[in-house]
Amino acid sequence: AEYWGVVAVGGDGMLAEVVQGVAARTDSEEVLAALPLGHIPAGSGNGLAKSILSEAGELYDPLVATFLVLKATPKPLDLSVVTTPESRDLSFLCLGWAIISDVDIESERYRWLGSARFTVGAIERIAFLRHYRGRLAYLPADEGTVPPRP
Repeated sequence: AEYWGVVAVGGDGMLAEVVQGVAARTDSEEVLAALPLGHIPAGSGNGLAKSILSEAGELYDPLVATFLVLKATPKPLDLSVVTTPESRDLSFLCLGWAIISDVDIESERYRWLGSARFTVGAIERIAFLRHYRGRLAYLPADEGTVPPRP
């Protein structure tokens, strides 16, 4: 069967799950290049939907996001690939580590607070601060593969 695209209704995590599911396919690069993904926000933070709507010159509103999906004018979205010895994951919007990730994950128990859960989680994590160690490596893009900024 042929599909026009996939629409995820939920927060950034829901769309991330869709992307990870596609990435698990052996033909993931072709599918991601050809299959438009739509996002109707229904989560706590909805950062991706806010970014997309802002770029389109629209105010943040789930109904406006729905109309934007129905307009069917897809735009490219940059993805990051995160590889560890245990996994290979795709990331969009941002890549978090250390305190940011802890706040996001540990604030799940405060989901009933809506987006305020992140503030409560941050205060809690700052009050009981941890130390984080890590190493970051990257491969620079080849000349000519990165499109110029508008």
